[in-house]
Amino acid sequence: MDKKRVVTSLDKITPEIRDLIAKQYPLGWKDRVFRINKPNGEFFHAITLDTPETAYLIKVPVKVDSKADLDKEDEKGYSVGDSDDDDTNNQEDIADDTDEA
Repeated sequence: MDKKRVVTSLDKITPEIRDLIAKQYPLGWKDRVFRINKPNGEFFHAITLDTPETAYLIKVPVKVDSKADLDKEDEKGYSVGDSDDDDTNNQEDIADDTDEA
């Protein structure tokens, strides 16, 4: 007997299916997402869930950073390697406990 195949979205699944996802992916499904390319050139991201009766392909939302998003973060000062707030070279703030003994 062949399994029933279902393609659905994360926001449309039942609470029972949500519980099965939590059991199958106890540490989360973030690292189990894969991309599905559609014939028309569009794509979506999904995870799989198998039950004895059904094989689910569940569409999940994925935020992909765009260049504009990264530029906004740079403007906010969240860029990697920003050393303006680096106090590791300020020796005056380091207390020397050996003088108190």
